Amino acid sequence: MQITFIRTSERDYAIRCTCDDGAVLAVRTYDRPLGLPHDLAHYVVERELGLAWGFWGLVAAGATFTSVMRCVGRTRPHHREEGQWLIKQHRDDLTEAEALVGVLLDVWRGGTGAEAAYRAVVARCWRRTDASPSREQVVRVYMALSQMETQWLSLDQGATLTVDWPTTLGWRRRLRPVPRRWAPRVRRVTQRQGA
Repeated sequence: MQITFIRTSERDYAIRCTCDDGAVLAVRTYDRPLGLPHDLAHYVVERELGLAWGFWGLVAAGATFTSVMRCVGRTRPHHREEGQWLIKQHRDDLTEAEALVGVLLDVWRGGTGAEAAYRAVVARCWRRTDASPSREQVVRVYMALSQMETQWLSLDQGATLTVDWPTTLGWRRRLRPVPRRWAPRVRRVTQRQGA
């Protein structure tokens, strides 16, 4: 899935996602940042920490958030139910992503170093005990946030920043079965030339 962040003014932005099946989604934004937008920070943190079931991973898998609207493309039967089921199955992962983004963004915006960010994550963040981010991961996130903000602030009004989010194809196999009427359908993926 391609995620395009459009800088519409100094403090406003829009988001359009182009899914692998050709559907185009619009994501409603809620913040008016002077620096890095919250949704772009989500992308950076989720990508760098490998959070497959945070906000962007769920959007790519077809989750139906109220802030995401389909602009182009056919809506499959039972799409809303399947999308709600995905959110319900990954609520803890989504909460974890929100908490990590919140803590890392607060510490990063405060201007303290990456070591302080790591201590903040360990001390203040809701996190599953089976997988905590390492120091190296937090340092990588910290650097990626700085690089992404530099890219974002260099954009003129109307310019875009496009990033890729990998589409998770095997997600159904790792989850417990759902009632047949809500079971997600398998999408056929064709390999792009030059890939």
